[in-house]
Amino acid sequence: SMSSALDYFYTSKCQLDGPMLSVFFYVTVLGVVSAATSVVGLIIFQIFLKGWTFRSVIFLTVALSAFGSLSDVFVTTRANRWLGIPDSVAVLIGDAVVEPIVSMLNWVPGTILISQACPKGLESSMFA
Repeated sequence: SMSSALDYFYTSKCQLDGPMLSVFFYVTVLGVVSAATSVVGLIIFQIFLKGWTFRSVIFLTVALSAFGSLSDVFVTTRANRWLGIPDSVAVLIGDAVVEPIVSMLNWVPGTILISQACPKGLESSMFA
């Protein structure tokens, strides 16, 4: 993910052809949508992926992460405008929808493995 490195690019008013997203949109709207889609990631894992092997889930999340990172590439190269996609939508899809879902799908199996690897009754100490 390049999103944190691109904060200034997305919100800068100095560039003539930059995205020029408002700080309110970039911080608040993307944050709320990101939190909501993290919950969606948990639901997706619970419904579809809980029976998958750890390796299969990681393979899927790597592929989805590569797809989600393309939105940053589209915005920085301005290809999204050529395709007719507004800057706000392109950033929203990659940084606030795909990235949190993939992150959650990647985090849950690791957390489950850690909880299974520790002695019974010491799970909270392991996560602390």
